[in-house]
Amino acid sequence: MVGEIAVKYEGRVNVIGLPVDIQRKDGSPDSAKISLAKDLMNAAGADFTNLLTSEEMQQTIMEGISVVPTTLFIDGSGNMTGKSFAGSKSLAEWSAIIDEML
Repeated sequence: MVGEIAVKYEGRVNVIGLPVDIQRKDGSPDSAKISLAKDLMNAAGADFTNLLTSEEMQQTIMEGISVVPTTLFIDGSGNMTGKSFAGSKSLAEWSAIIDEML
């Protein structure tokens, strides 16, 4: 689904994934979990950009997320826009949300 959004809005919207649960308890990256996340993304055909979260992101943005997936919209200046969206949606539902924001 997210890959379809990336294709549909290419050039207007950047889709970036933030994998969760890939750190050890001390916050350092776990290479085995990162490898598994990559395998899952490849199997799902999710060929959009995915980034590891920084310690600052873990302590701010990610700390408030309790549902996976959670979708956040960030503007060109790096500011969160509007509210977050918990759970999945259909392509039509995401399109309506994104079209309204654009």
